[in-house]
Amino acid sequence: MPKSRRNTKDHLANAPQQELELIAKQTDYQPTLIAKRYNVGLRQSQRIFFRRFGITPTEWCRRLRSKIALVLINEGLSSNAIAKELRFADTSHFCHEFKKVYGVSPRAFRVPSPSARGSRQDVAHKTSSVSRFREYFFASLTLS
Repeated sequence: MPKSRRNTKDHLANAPQQELELIAKQTDYQPTLIAKRYNVGLRQSQRIFFRRFGITPTEWCRRLRSKIALVLINEGLSSNAIAKELRFADTSHFCHEFKKVYGVSPRAFRVPSPSARGSRQDVAHKTSSVSRFREYFFASLTLS
């Protein structure tokens, strides 16, 4: 194997997490394009990702997008805006992928506004339940 090819493979295997995340964003979270950026084939990148993270590049990208989506939800962005920002085909695709990672829709992470229907007590109860749920997920976020 040519030395330059070995170095690019090693570079992907040892790339800092921030670099991988930046390249994922630049390549619209497409594993094939990430592999091309590191000058390795898709199958080789799958082996590298599996050794490094225990998951495929596709799953890694799904989790990364969902992790970013949590931050955007917390900032108050709509599902439609998040889907556009993270380059999902549409809002439905975003919600489906998010649910694959967290088991619930993005709506479950939204805190109801005080102007939502129901009594103040109902809203306070829903808010505290959602807050506990969100804290649990934010505390358990690890991508590596």
